[in-house]
Amino acid sequence: MLTELSAWTTAWREAIQEMHQVSDTTYWDRRAPDYNDFILTSEYSYGEAITTVLAANGCLSATDHVLEIAAGVGAVTIPLARRSAHVTAFEPAPTMADFLGANISAFGLTNIEIRRESFDSNTDCAPKSCDLILLCHAAWHFPDFIELVKSMEKISRGYCCLADTSGLADPDTEIIHRQLNLPLTAGIDRVPYLFNQLYFSNRRPQLTHIPWTTRRSVASALAMWTMVLEKYRRPEETDLAIIRDHVLARSKNGIYESPSLMALLWWPSA
Repeated sequence: MLTELSAWTTAWREAIQEMHQVSDTTYWDRRAPDYNDFILTSEYSYGEAITTVLAANGCLSATDHVLEIAAGVGAVTIPLARRSAHVTAFEPAPTMADFLGANISAFGLTNIEIRRESFDSNTDCAPKSCDLILLCHAAWHFPDFIELVKSMEKISRGYCCLADTSGLADPDTEIIHRQLNLPLTAGIDRVPYLFNQLYFSNRRPQLTHIPWTTRRSVASALAMWTMVLEKYRRPEETDLAIIRDHVLARSKNGIYESPSLMALLWWPSA
């Protein structure tokens, strides 16, 4: 059992090394259309769940200024904007940012600023300039996780928040991972690494789990699984058949569904 911060930081770097390399901005730019399909079909469900929990725990209010790292197409950005005064959304993938802009316009929101760039320790943000800073589903972009945390705490005068998938809640997802011979790192549970790095750096994050269901069109699901596999190797016909059988077996009325579990961690920046 790891009981020191240095051990957890080393374990984190090793655990995400491959995913950090194969899931770069170019990959997510290619994923933008299928990811947007997923968010729209799911009706921003996990973003709504995250903001509901944060508001209920006093971390988010109507007067808050929020900064979001790796906003994607707006899964959490849109719900955040509905519950706050202003959201600054960092998103480096050009096509993701394009979809984000379109989704903002579709809701007629005027309190979101898109910054088409990556967030890092050198980002030009004034100290204590936001009330909440949030990173969802993208912690693996940051091998030096504690440095990211320090940057978040420097900017936030209120709370910091992380959200990530907790394990593989869906047995069928575990099965297709094995059928496609995906590496273990493709399905690693990142939450213990994140929590323990925070805990052993003398932070005491609150933690809750949110069950939710991924909903997306069949076409989106087929594209998603194919591109996940392409990160590691070129798909063969047998692979595409496995993906097709999996997606169709889990789809009804043209919608693919997959249950999931999200972990939400938050702590005061002070």
